[in-house]
Amino acid sequence: MTKSSIRSPKGPTVVNGILMGYSDDVLANLLTVKAKLCASKFELKIDDVVFIGHPLLLHPVSQETAKRELVTMISFNVVIALLAPIDREILMCYHNLTKQLAIALRHEERRCGLLSEQKRTIWSIQDEIAARPEDSQESPYGPILEKCRLSQQLKHVYDELCSSGVVQLYINKWVHINWCLPHKLHNLYMKDTSHTDTPTHVARPVFRPQKFLIEALRPYHGMLLLIDATTLLDSLPIDASPSLVRLIKVTSPFKSLQTLASDADISLRQVYQLVGHLVYWRKATIIFPLCEANVYVLSPNINTFVNSSLVEKCEESFPNVSLPVILSEFSVPSSLGDHKDVLGLPQQQAQEVQVVTWLLQHGLLVQLHTYVLMTPKFCKSWRQTSHHSVGTDDITDRTRLLSSNSDLNSTASDDSYSLGGRSLEAICDNEDNGPWCPQPEQILAGIRAMRNNKIGALDNQEELTLLARLCPYFDGKHHLEEIMYAENIRRSQLLTILDKFRDILITSQHEDPVISAWLYGAGIKRSRTS
Repeated sequence: MTKSSIRSPKGPTVVNGILMGYSDDVLANLLTVKAKLCASKFELKIDDVVFIGHPLLLHPVSQETAKRELVTMISFNVVIALLAPIDREILMCYHNLTKQLAIALRHEERRCGLLSEQKRTIWSIQDEIAARPEDSQESPYGPILEKCRLSQQLKHVYDELCSSGVVQLYINKWVHINWCLPHKLHNLYMKDTSHTDTPTHVARPVFRPQKFLIEALRPYHGMLLLIDATTLLDSLPIDASPSLVRLIKVTSPFKSLQTLASDADISLRQVYQLVGHLVYWRKATIIFPLCEANVYVLSPNINTFVNSSLVEKCEESFPNVSLPVILSEFSVPSSLGDHKDVLGLPQQQAQEVQVVTWLLQHGLLVQLHTYVLMTPKFCKSWRQTSHHSVGTDDITDRTRLLSSNSDLNSTASDDSYSLGGRSLEAICDNEDNGPWCPQPEQILAGIRAMRNNKIGALDNQEELTLLARLCPYFDGKHHLEEIMYAENIRRSQLLTILDKFRDILITSQHEDPVISAWLYGAGIKRSRTS
C-alpha cells in the first residue's frame, strides 16, 4: 500500500468541490507511482486533502516492452480527492470505487484500446486550443467533456458521488460498475426524516459495518423493503442471484427471516447475507414481523413540523390520512392492537397496516420491546435461603448444548418461536455468590421468605419450573421475543408468568439494541420501567 503524508507551505484545498492549489503537471507527478507499487492502495495526504486511488499497470513490464512503450501509457491511476479528516471506513469505500474503475478501464484498454483512443482525443483537443490566437484561447476542459466519452462517464461518477452516493454505470457500455457509499445513503435518509441537518461525513458514521449487521441478525427478525418490490426487481442487474430474486418476491412485513428462508427455499445463513446486502444498499431495513402485540412510539429524530415534506408524501400514498394525526396517536407507546378498529371494514383495517408499514419505511416509528429483571429484594431473599448452587461446569455444558441448536426448520410466528441459537452474552451471571440459575424449590423458598411465608395460590410447581427455566433471561438484556424463540414458548405463557410473579419481576420497554445499533451508530436505550 502506498501511503504518505506531506505538509507544504501552500498546499491544496477543496473549494466548492474544486481542487485548488496545484497545477495539473504537479498533480500528475504526485499521483504517479512506480511500477512495483501498482495494483495496491494509493493514499496521499497533503495538508487537509487526502488523495485515494488504485494505480494499475496496463501491461506487464519487461526490459523489452519498456523500451518499446516509452511514448505510450505504461500505468494509470484513478484518484479521488477528499477533505480530511475522514473516517477510515469511508476512505476504504472510496478506494473500492477507484479499484473498480481502474480494473474496468484496464479491461477496456486491453479489449479495445479505450484509454489510448481517449488519450489521443484529449491531446488533439489540447493541441487545437493551443494553436489558436492567444486572445481566443479557452479552457480545454469544456471541449474535452463534450467530445470525450471517458470524461463524461467520470463526471457522471463525480455527480453521483455528490448527490446520492450511488454509482451505477457501464464503462464504455461494457463493464458494469455497481458501488454505493452506505454512510452517505443512510445519512441522507436520516437527514430527510430528521429536523436537524446531518453532514455528508461525520466523525461517527450512522451506518455500521455490514458484517456487524449479519452477525446480529436472528431468525425472529423480519425485513421491510424500503421501495416497491417490482421497482427493486427491475433495478437488479441481469446477473443478480436467483436466490435474491426469490427472497424479494416472498418478502412480507408479517414474515420472519426464518419464514422467508422456508418460503424462498434457501438456507437461513444465505438469507442473512442477502438481507445484509439489501440493508447495505438501503433497499430494506430490519424490523420485527408485524403483529398486534408490537409496541411502537415516535422516533426521537423525526421531523414533526406540519409543513414537512413527509406530509405531502403521506397524502400522495394515503389521500384520506393526516400524517400529524397519525403521529399524535403514537406520541406515547402503544401496540398495533390498540389502533385496530374491530368494527371497521376489512379495507380500513388493511389501510391501517399499510400506514404503519409506511411509517416504518420512513423511520417515523421505533418499536419498543419488553425486558425483564428480578427485583433486588427477591434476589436477596433467594440468596439468603439458597443452600444449593449449580457448578460452573454444568452451566458451561448447558450453554454449549443450547448454542449448538442454531438452525432448525420450524417456522416462527408472533405467538410462538422455535428453539434456536441464543445471542446471550452469558446464560448465567457469575457473581461473587455463584451463578444465577435457581431451581424451582429455591424460587419457592425465596418467594416465601419475601412474603413472610404467604404464597397462596402461587404454589404451582409447573409455573415455578417455568420461572426457574426463564430466570437466566431476566437480566434486562433479553426481550420477550428472544425469550419466546430461545425457549420455544408462547407469548401467552410468558405473559402469564410476568403477571403471576409481577411482585418479583420488573419490566422495562426500550428499543432492541441490535436494530438501534446499526441505525443510530450505537446501542441507544430509551426505557420505560414498570
